[in-house]
Amino acid sequence: MEPQRQKQYKRLIGLCSVCIVLLIAANLVVANILATSGNTLNDLEQRKTNLTGQNLELRSEIISQSALQTLAVRAQRLGFVSASETLNLSAQPNVAMR
Repeated sequence: MEPQRQKQYKRLIGLCSVCIVLLIAANLVVANILATSGNTLNDLEQRKTNLTGQNLELRSEIISQSALQTLAVRAQRLGFVSASETLNLSAQPNVAMR
């Protein structure tokens, strides 16, 4: 029975070796995926930072372009003039009511 037991040990050692090799390969694959994900995350954070900066610049530009003084100058350049008289409309309807 001794030779049969040695065969079983050899099979067990072979199976354990295959499992170890598979686990090492799986570890390498997971490490590669994590490294790629880290690069992607870094790229997304960089893009977010750039877009946040652009957003702040655009908000600042919108605020400066919508300032009353800027709007008055632009209106004057476009040929708008101040009203010489003001017309007020009444809030009451012009229909007969019972």
